[in-house]
Amino acid sequence: MHRAATGLLAAIVTTALAVGAGVLLPGLRDAERAVPAVPPASARAAAVADSGAERQARTVLATWDLRRADAWAHGDARALGRLYAAGSVAGRRDAAMLERWSARGLRVDGLATQLLDLAVVEQGPTRLVLDVTDRVGGGEAVGDGVRVDLPSDRPTRRRINLRVVAGEWRVASVRPLG
Repeated sequence: MHRAATGLLAAIVTTALAVGAGVLLPGLRDAERAVPAVPPASARAAAVADSGAERQARTVLATWDLRRADAWAHGDARALGRLYAAGSVAGRRDAAMLERWSARGLRVDGLATQLLDLAVVEQGPTRLVLDVTDRVGGGEAVGDGVRVDLPSDRPTRRRINLRVVAGEWRVASVRPLG
């Protein structure tokens, strides 16, 4: 691989990890609806009390992550957009990042998110609020003459607000948890 291509790829991977591992992280200044803080102990107690709720939440999140990985592997902005609720800042950021990668002739194969911890904060038939700790645990940047493993990132805590739109779970908002 040429030195310039290696440098470009390193910059892309660094950007992906800084922004992409937390691709779901909208800025704290975003005008998305604030979700009232729930003490972590209360959220964990609720999740433990109803293992069915946690099991469903894990399934929803795993399915969502697989669909996102597929959209990234195919450079499919339309499929990626269908994973987010209308107006989602996280969705706009994810789509913009996918566009930048695609413009450089790159895609990400095998994007894997490792779920380290999950607590159900709120659950209803059309709304799911989760506190999660996760990290990017695998993936490969692929392009013409390029095939580079993405490094794993550090665990990140965030609150994810999902809602059902057109019969599918979509991410409405995401915010970091301190």
